[in-house]
Amino acid sequence: SASIFFKYGFYSKIDLNINEIINIAKRLSDLGPKKVVITGILDDDKIINLAYEKNTDSHYIIECDYNKISYSGTGDIFTSIITGMIINGFSLYDSVKKASEFIHKSVSYTSQFNTDRNDGVFFEMFLSDLILQ
Repeated sequence: SASIFFKYGFYSKIDLNINEIINIAKRLSDLGPKKVVITGILDDDKIINLAYEKNTDSHYIIECDYNKISYSGTGDIFTSIITGMIINGFSLYDSVKKASEFIHKSVSYTSQFNTDRNDGVFFEMFLSDLILQ
C-alpha cells in the first residue's frame, strides 16, 4: 500500500516510470515477500499491473485498456484470483494475467449499467472464466 511506501521512504514523487516501480517491487521483496504485485499503474489509455518474483529476479508487466472507471471490491476479487491460482500451482505471471483480464471484463460489463461504483462489479456471470484447464 502507499502507506508502506511512504513509511519506508521508498519514493518522494508520484509520477514514477516503470523502472522506478520495478525497483519499488524489489525493495518491497527485501522486506520478506518472495512475490510482489503492484496494481493500477496508469499509462495513458492503459492500466498496468506489475508482478515481481524475488527468487528469479523476474518482473512481468500485464496491460489492459483503461476504461477510466473504478468500482469497490475489485482489489479483493483480484487478490482472491491470484491467491487461488498460486495455491493451485499456477505461475505468478499466469495468475496476475488471469486476474487482470477478469477484472477488466467485469468492470467493462458493469460500466454499461447505471450503478453506484460503491456497489461493486457484476462478476458472477464471468466466474466460468476462472475454471482452468
